Amino acid sequence: MNKKFLWIGLLGLASFLIVHMMRPSEPSNQMRAKSPRSIKTEKIELIAKPKAVKRSKADLRNKRRAFRKNLEAGLVATPTKPIRGKYQLDFEFKALTRHCELGDLDFIRMDQSMRTTGKGITMTVEAMGGERVLDSQSLDINTLLSGKASFSVSVPQETTTVGVYLCSGRRKSCSDLDPIDLNTLFKRRLKNKRHGNSILYFHQSLVLTPQQVFIDQGGRSKKNLFSALKNQGADLSSAKDATKAIIKSESRLSSESIRFEQGSYVISLPRNSDSCPIPM
Repeated sequence: MNKKFLWIGLLGLASFLIVHMMRPSEPSNQMRAKSPRSIKTEKIELIAKPKAVKRSKADLRNKRRAFRKNLEAGLVATPTKPIRGKYQLDFEFKALTRHCELGDLDFIRMDQSMRTTGKGITMTVEAMGGERVLDSQSLDINTLLSGKASFSVSVPQETTTVGVYLCSGRRKSCSDLDPIDLNTLFKRRLKNKRHGNSILYFHQSLVLTPQQVFIDQGGRSKKNLFSALKNQGADLSSAKDATKAIIKSESRLSSESIRFEQGSYVISLPRNSDSCPIPM
């Protein structure tokens, strides 16, 4: 009888062990992490990364292309950025002394000394092509020697080319004036003939985009300038008008290019050295 119960007990234990060993085990955490859905997601992520790399390379190529076009067009980027919807343009005047050679500052002084009316100097920032005054202020001759002038203009919604002008008299706009004519100026001087005609003394250009300000340093073709303006976001009509206005102004008045130094837009006005007096 005892042997019978012993055999029954052994058979029951064996059955329990067999059933327990055949039961499917719970998947480990590592196996869960490698489920088909997770593996599929990982593959998608691996595929997406090269696309991101390609996109960044394309952006880099576009930036290099834009930089090259700007150089070809004589456009130099400045660090000026928008502040509360405005561009702060701080100008600094520096006399550029040359030995035994008359310059812009000498001619401006000469013209101012022979005026009956229209004395004083006006500086303006005007949209080119549309001739719209963005800001203006009155200066004196001493400011042109080593002074400063600050302008605040609204950040444009699209690329805009603006002219920086100096002209005679107290005016709101300078862009519509004829440039200073040296032959006429010296004839008046010789005859001691005074006049009151308004005259344009200086002009250079800046390109304002919604993100940045560029200095136009010239020395390029009309085609390159037009291409660079379009590349900076100017529409076709604006680019054409601005290109035409800039080329026309440069052909009439050869002013020194504006430079950006230590946070300021530097306007250099050549003058003769005091060590080499030239009768005027």
